[in-house]
Amino acid sequence: MNSFFSKWVGFFEQRWGILAVSALTIALILFPALLGGYVMGTDSTELVIPQLAFYKRVFEEGVTPFWNSYLALGFPNFVSMNGFPFAPINLMLYFLPATTVHYWGMFLTLLAAFFFTVLFLRRIGVGVAGSYIAAFAYLAGNIYFARDLVLGTAIFEQAILFWILAELYLGRPQKRLWFILLGGAVVGYGWWTAAYYPILYMAAAAFGFVLFFGLRGERLVLGLSRLLVPLIAIFAIGTLIGALQLVPAYVITQFSQRAVGFGHAGYAIRPLELLNFFHLTPNRGLDAYLFMGIGAVLFFIFSFWIRKNQFVSFFRWMFFIALALSLRGSPLFGLLVSLPIFNMFQGAARFMLIGTFGAAVLVGFGFDYLINLRLEDLKKIPVPLITATVAVGTILLATALILPKAAVSSVVFSFIFLLATFLILSFLRNREMVTIACVILVTLEFILIFYRFNWATITSRSSYEQEPRTAAFFRGKQERILPIFVDDWDNAYFYQWFGKPAPPAEEANYSLKLLRETYRPNFQLLDGVKNLEANDPLLNVSMGRFMALLGTRQLVTTGGEEKLDKIYVTEEITKEIPATDSNQSVIIREVNDSSPRARYKLLKERLPLLSFLGIRYIISAYDFENSDIAIELPRLLGGGLDIMGSGLPPMPINIYEVPTARPLAYFAKISGLMENSDLAYQAFKESGFRDIFVECSDCESNELSGEGKVEIILEENGRVKANTSSETEEFMVFTQNYLPGWRALIDGEEAKLYKVNSVFPGIFVPAGEHQVEFVYDYWSLFNPQLIF
Repeated sequence: MNSFFSKWVGFFEQRWGILAVSALTIALILFPALLGGYVMGTDSTELVIPQLAFYKRVFEEGVTPFWNSYLALGFPNFVSMNGFPFAPINLMLYFLPATTVHYWGMFLTLLAAFFFTVLFLRRIGVGVAGSYIAAFAYLAGNIYFARDLVLGTAIFEQAILFWILAELYLGRPQKRLWFILLGGAVVGYGWWTAAYYPILYMAAAAFGFVLFFGLRGERLVLGLSRLLVPLIAIFAIGTLIGALQLVPAYVITQFSQRAVGFGHAGYAIRPLELLNFFHLTPNRGLDAYLFMGIGAVLFFIFSFWIRKNQFVSFFRWMFFIALALSLRGSPLFGLLVSLPIFNMFQGAARFMLIGTFGAAVLVGFGFDYLINLRLEDLKKIPVPLITATVAVGTILLATALILPKAAVSSVVFSFIFLLATFLILSFLRNREMVTIACVILVTLEFILIFYRFNWATITSRSSYEQEPRTAAFFRGKQERILPIFVDDWDNAYFYQWFGKPAPPAEEANYSLKLLRETYRPNFQLLDGVKNLEANDPLLNVSMGRFMALLGTRQLVTTGGEEKLDKIYVTEEITKEIPATDSNQSVIIREVNDSSPRARYKLLKERLPLLSFLGIRYIISAYDFENSDIAIELPRLLGGGLDIMGSGLPPMPINIYEVPTARPLAYFAKISGLMENSDLAYQAFKESGFRDIFVECSDCESNELSGEGKVEIILEENGRVKANTSSETEEFMVFTQNYLPGWRALIDGEEAKLYKVNSVFPGIFVPAGEHQVEFVYDYWSLFNPQLIF
């Protein structure tokens, strides 16, 4: 029996063995998605896969992938979400469907994260079993990222980066160049996949590693040169590769609504939430940044018995510093986000990306310590093991009593794994059997963590990809739509029929179909429908203001609210608190979200804005004709969606037309010339969203009739051609988002672009017949004037 175990352990010590067991384990976990049966994860299904579907469509059509005309009147969303269109993983779209690319890409991502974590731990002296257990702890602690192709990139990049640093520190100098090139390629790939803030955090952790180990010993200069110079070279090469993504992203960010990152208190961990470190969470919030598995927690605790190990010392500091950065009100975090660049990216709890890696290293060393202690003296194990187990069990009990979100089943599952780990370590006498039993237990726990975390978002792939009924109406029309108040559809339904709030979507089991039918932001990319809505943190502030006026809540990232004129989303409510024996009645004012009905009434005043934005169709839950909403628009489609379950009437769905919607390009009469965009925006609002104001401080105020002919002869993604004729000079409005990258050509000659009503580009077209072309030029984003 011992020889059998020894042979398998020997196999797993080899790199091919590590790769084989890593691939088999990840494939077993993901097989329902890999076989094409299911999809899972909110960000994956709502953001990442739709973006992949967009890239696949433009690759097939042979048009530019750098401008997306389906989001918010056009947006260069290659700067976020899936990142650079020609990143290696995206090239698979030439051969495979978007959903297949996502999940096989996720398989490769998790495989690389697991494999290189094990390699790194083996290199710094952790045993085979400890390395495997630590790798599972690392994936479990990053479960929020582990189901996402984009964020998951950070998990494997961090593992590879630290493995390279370990090889540079401990390995032969002859291979240094290869490791530098590999590290540069990994960092460059991370920039290409838009893993912006994780790379910053990993860079900080790697720099700490270099200083910690480079400053040790007498040979200071040699120590730093072996690590610091290669690290600088790695990030220099990676950033040079990533410039194809970073430069355009930087240029676009200057126009975006994102003011700062998630430095506010709402995206940080409360001290009480640290209890989530000890139990299996079903929640997809901050809890997901803490739990590594109950067995891993025990091994993590035992790592604090280890003394005089330089790697344990460093990663212990790395864990606690990351945790301190993640806490609400942390002065350390406040200091960090006051620095340039760091204040632009999501922070707080997401620093646990590096914290969890540090914890995973401690888990590996803690397991080895326990096994070696057992081998040396069986009598030494019970007291610390019993103490640690009782402590964790007590915390689990406290968690169930204190945290309202801690489901009883989650605590029970954790108790079961705690007990199983204790029994294995206490009663199995053979070292190999203890090792294999612990690895199996941790593997099973990770599978439970993965599916427990994703369970509420798992749906059949056929249901996800099935074309909604609304798509049949919009297919081929190529005109813009606005789904009114998509967050309120279920509430609008229950208000209309039952006069009460809707149940949670996961209880009613209608969420996905509702989102698909009503084109929740970014879902339109699956069907090629042009939707005003968008869920992208880099959306420009000018378009964001107009979308806020129309009621959207999807585009606003924290820090961006002050840039937006969000007078549409909230309403002030006056309440009177009745008098009591000790005081008089008090009048208070609260600001709350407007009810759907109140928003519809306000929408009636904003119909000219819809027309200006070129919105041709509205999807609405309310029937305008048979209610007090009284918005006079022709209804083209009406009916119900049977998605609420038996015993409930169908959810209403109506499609209305805005007959006055502006075309893609047209001649307009200018109402005024403004010195800047803010003045143009204010004047446009004051006109009732009817007039045209152009930002130009040195233009002559000529009378333009707005008459003439504009005939669109070519319309594709990022490129529009039109033939024009007019008796006098006219001004043409082009109803795509005004952002860097657009160029205008009149008869092949460059024409100057002007900003219209703060949001659209426009040009002056001479009298006569001309051919006008608007082209989105990716390479123009590298213009030094834009960068600096």
